[in-house]
Amino acid sequence: MIRTMRVHRPSPAMVVALVAFSIALGGTGYAAAKLPADSVGAKQLKKDAVSSAEVKDGSLLPRDFKHGQLPKGDSGHQGDQGPKGDQGLPGDQGPKGDPGAKGDPGAKGDPGAKGDTGVTGAPGARGQGVQSIVVRYGATVVVPSSGPIVRDGFASCNAGERATGGGAKLTNDPAAPPPAGSSAVWDTYTVESGPTTTAGNAIPAAGGTPTGWHVGVHNASAPNANLSVILNPYVICAV
Repeated sequence: MIRTMRVHRPSPAMVVALVAFSIALGGTGYAAAKLPADSVGAKQLKKDAVSSAEVKDGSLLPRDFKHGQLPKGDSGHQGDQGPKGDQGLPGDQGPKGDPGAKGDPGAKGDPGAKGDTGVTGAPGARGQGVQSIVVRYGATVVVPSSGPIVRDGFASCNAGERATGGGAKLTNDPAAPPPAGSSAVWDTYTVESGPTTTAGNAIPAAGGTPTGWHVGVHNASAPNANLSVILNPYVICAV
């Protein structure tokens, strides 16, 4: 019995193995002449199969080397200044600085506008000033041409008033009028005149408030008219 023999096509892997085996036997010259382009890759090369002698000078690029294998080149020239960048964001506020030196006084400013009139204030307490002045007379006194040398007359202010001055009015006695061309008043003169602090007391107390007036007169008409004179004292009172 005759058997039929099948013929199988070689797989691609088998083809590559056979090619590699042929290259190993025949040398590199044969492989370069007979192998199709791009038929040998990294899988077909053994470790350290390619040395520096097999690499053409100048054929490798910087990317073909690991980091740090190539020596560092010289620094290039400084480039041109770039355009001004955008303004950055404001920074955080810094700490408060120390107070500065006191500055010189500034120029005097212009006067401001006149303000509105204020409200009327409350009436003040009553002062010690004079509100009114009145004249008050005392009792009349007959001053004869003979007898005591001086006759006194007194005039007093009302309660709450104070004396500011005073004097006396002299007139001829109507009960014994002098003849024509003569007058007892002409020969009568004032001896004393001043304030009093007590009614009827001609001597005022030191530091006291004057409340009246005292007048002392002398009738010297004996050599002439020899008649009496009427003394009418008065006081000027402030209220």
